[in-house]
Amino acid sequence: MNSPENTTINKVEKLGLDQKSLAELLEVFEMLEKQPSKLKRYINAALRLRQIERQTGKSFMTLSKEYEKMLRESIKLEYLINELREKRRRIEEDLNIYMEQQKVTLDLINKTSRILRELEKYGIPVEEIEKLTLAAQQFKELRYDAKNAVELLSRKKALEDEIANLEATKHDLENQIKRKEEELKEVTARISAIMDVEQSYGAVVRKRDEI
Repeated sequence: MNSPENTTINKVEKLGLDQKSLAELLEVFEMLEKQPSKLKRYINAALRLRQIERQTGKSFMTLSKEYEKMLRESIKLEYLINELREKRRRIEEDLNIYMEQQKVTLDLINKTSRILRELEKYGIPVEEIEKLTLAAQQFKELRYDAKNAVELLSRKKALEDEIANLEATKHDLENQIKRKEEELKEVTARISAIMDVEQSYGAVVRKRDEI
């Protein structure tokens, strides 16, 4: 018949603990014995740890090292996400500026085109502007107000050049907007991918914290 001592020895052997580990375990229990609530939490944590070790096939030390590594990686990921979010904010600001510039450019093109259409109604060629300007000055001396007509005529060639410049500016803005939209799309995709990784790390961290 087994004595209580032999039974205890058999149970200890089944735990797979060496003499040093057993001594450390007993020391912890003696320290916690006076605080039952802490002892209970310690036992629950130890059982949970043992369960995780069996499920993962990894020791506590290995899991701890992986946890520390993941924690460092999560900090780096958080920093990178913040950088990308700031970059996205700047891109969105640039896009707003370009869109506003494009709107102003389109307004100028439309306004200039209306002026040219008004001049074309009278079939006025560019080379006749100077003669008509002199005639308008004579009209003014006779107290006929031709101020608006002169301004339109004298600006016809300049307006044609302005339209060409504005069209070029509009094309350039459209290209810039397209590039910024692509850049924004890329940054957003990177943020989404990194956040997926961060969530995976977070799941492992939460699992580790449950120990």
